[in-house]
Amino acid sequence: MDGLMKIGRRQHKLATCLLSHSKVLPAHLKSIVEVSKVLCPADKRGQGRATALIALICAEADANGTVMMLMPDDGIEDFYKPFGFIRIQADPVLMARKPITSVTQ
Repeated sequence: MDGLMKIGRRQHKLATCLLSHSKVLPAHLKSIVEVSKVLCPADKRGQGRATALIALICAEADANGTVMMLMPDDGIEDFYKPFGFIRIQADPVLMARKPITSVTQ
């Protein structure tokens, strides 16, 4: 990869989200990618569609060394924890994820 994570709308198996650079972060933090508008049709929820989408985005972030952040909807903070997102702010809830790098010897 070229070290830059592409921003814009993403879709996988009917789940969608938006990746963007936050307008509220200072200039030196503009490389952080914000994940927002994670959506899946109500009749398709519980089938792993959003999980697959977030997993793909996290893999791309890892490959590019990209930090991501998001503000989870009420009640779904636990959905993001297995992907490495941690709470960094309580009110409103803000979560962040640093890239996971594998170390080879």
